[in-house]
Amino acid sequence: MTGEQKPFSRYDTLALDRLQFALQAAHVGTWDIDLVNQQVWWDDHCQELFGISGANQVPFAQVLTMVHPADQLRVGQAVQRAIDQEENGRYDIMHRANSVDGSERWLHCRGKAYVNEQGLPYRLAGTVADVTEQVLARQQVDASEARLRFIVASAPIAIALFTGEELVIDLPNQTFIDTIGKGPDIAGKPLRQLMPELENQPILQTLSDVYTSGTLHQSFGTPVDVVQQGVLRHNFYDITYTPIQNAVGHTYAVLNISVDVTEQVLARQKIAEAEERFRGAIELAELGTWEVDLSTAEFCFSDRLKAWYGLRPHESVTGEHVYLAVREADRARLWAAASDIISQASPNRLYDVEYTIDAARTGRERILRAQGNVFVDASGRPTRISGTVQDVTEQRWVQLALEREVQERTEELAVMNRELMTTNEEFMVVNHALEEANNDLVRSNQNLEQFAYIASHDLQEPLRKIQQFGDLLKIRYADSAGDELDFLNRMQSAAGRMSILIRDLLAFSRISTRQASLTPVALRQAVEQALDNLSVSIAETKAQIDIHDLPVIPGDSLQLSQLFQNLLSNAIKFSRPGVTPHVVISSHPVQARELPPSIKPTRLAAAYHRVEVADNGIGFDEKYTDRIFQVFQRLHGKNEFAGTGVGLAICEKVAVNHGGGITASSQSGQGATFSVYLPVSE
Repeated sequence: MTGEQKPFSRYDTLALDRLQFALQAAHVGTWDIDLVNQQVWWDDHCQELFGISGANQVPFAQVLTMVHPADQLRVGQAVQRAIDQEENGRYDIMHRANSVDGSERWLHCRGKAYVNEQGLPYRLAGTVADVTEQVLARQQVDASEARLRFIVASAPIAIALFTGEELVIDLPNQTFIDTIGKGPDIAGKPLRQLMPELENQPILQTLSDVYTSGTLHQSFGTPVDVVQQGVLRHNFYDITYTPIQNAVGHTYAVLNISVDVTEQVLARQKIAEAEERFRGAIELAELGTWEVDLSTAEFCFSDRLKAWYGLRPHESVTGEHVYLAVREADRARLWAAASDIISQASPNRLYDVEYTIDAARTGRERILRAQGNVFVDASGRPTRISGTVQDVTEQRWVQLALEREVQERTEELAVMNRELMTTNEEFMVVNHALEEANNDLVRSNQNLEQFAYIASHDLQEPLRKIQQFGDLLKIRYADSAGDELDFLNRMQSAAGRMSILIRDLLAFSRISTRQASLTPVALRQAVEQALDNLSVSIAETKAQIDIHDLPVIPGDSLQLSQLFQNLLSNAIKFSRPGVTPHVVISSHPVQARELPPSIKPTRLAAAYHRVEVADNGIGFDEKYTDRIFQVFQRLHGKNEFAGTGVGLAICEKVAVNHGGGITASSQSGQGATFSVYLPVSE
């Protein structure tokens, strides 16, 4: 080739005409640059895309002025790379073009540079297509992702993604960064490397098990030692580890959601410690009191107990004096009991031992009964033992006369009454603290509900935009023979599934955070409301619904209607092919002692209503009974049956909100029976 073009034959001209027609039908323009003369030839559609008409041949410099100013340098560089035969002379770039009305138009240019026999470039030719709608759709998706990232980043709970078996940290929000206290630059680093203090704690093994098994893990009030800003802290967290799986079901990451509940756990520990003291004051006949500081080995005795050990009130108590005052035959047993309770380090173990005081050292032989509790710090180390001592000498030697017994018991009751009065006052303080904690919980639920609503509303809007633009693109490419329509249908299907998931999550959040408003509810009316909502699917499947006598219970009509709607929807959805769905709803009373072991009602009652929803569908393996009531847990793929895996979780929340529970029984291919237990009102 010398740069001169050979004349076209009749067949070449026919082929070019066919090609030109195909390009026009696809709304693709063609262009050809004469690199020697710096002239551009382009067709009418190409001119239209650049905002001009009636100029089939223009200087290349003029064409560059039609490119958006921000893209001109990039376009020029791409042309030069093609001329220099980088990437075999391929030219491929997306840029904006100026338009007469001032709007931006995105163009996708593809082409190739040609050289003559001397290797000199003489021609650059190719095609151009309008991709404005695709670019805007992509920008909408990017904006939606950015908004989701903002919501996660500003969430008041610690959120991060642990990817791969090395648990590399990805997308940590600010709360997570503050929680682990290792500075802001933690993304991309393995968790084990970033937090070596976790090596001897079960957290890493738990994460590994979740990644390997693909099973959700939840724990509450979990103790975790964390080094924050160089200081080791003993914290407590409510933790959820969710496996994230790809399209083929392989786990590639674990989503961490954790809430710092250290203050609440410590508050509960203090309340438990106070209650132990109160019970000790009620249960023990307090005659002498004692306390041992295990860190300093210091003893503190009441004056009366000092007197029993032969000490004056102003004298200090030493371990040596306590040891030598005990009769030699009892020393080993006394010290073994003390060592045992310290080594167990359990605040619920009671120290209870009886021994004799040596008369040779104290002036009088006494038989004493010592009782006490061990107390531990936040890390579980025993710090002190305190309790009471009772002189049981007279009880062991003689039987007191009836009058003496009555007198002693009267005195003991008087002491206990005073202690009870003190205890009641202390319980009032504890109740006030519990009331404040309950108010904090109510505010927390309100904040979570508001957060779920905002997240749902902000995420639904961009999804609607995606579906609207998808509809426009489907109209534009209605006659396309390529993959465009398939890609658009997939995009809209994914957006629709995400919209349903957000809606179900919002419903689950509302039921989880709102207490049921209890009014008399006829369950039959709740079922009929659910049937009305499902009338279309019932008509389509010709499902037969049999409703037996159902009770009236105190409850929330909206929540109970939602429960029956979810159960009936599942019964219709999971029907056997070729078999008309048949659902029977009935109720039977059961005694509390007859409840299944898996039912742990939140409201105690003597009897419960067992409301059963039985169907003749495909059923399921009963080993998955516990799993089906968890959020996002599905036994079938999304291509088999539609759904988000939230419906049965909502059913369980409704049952719990009404003081009861829910379980299921089934065999594959033989239908399923869902049993809801609700307390019988007195």
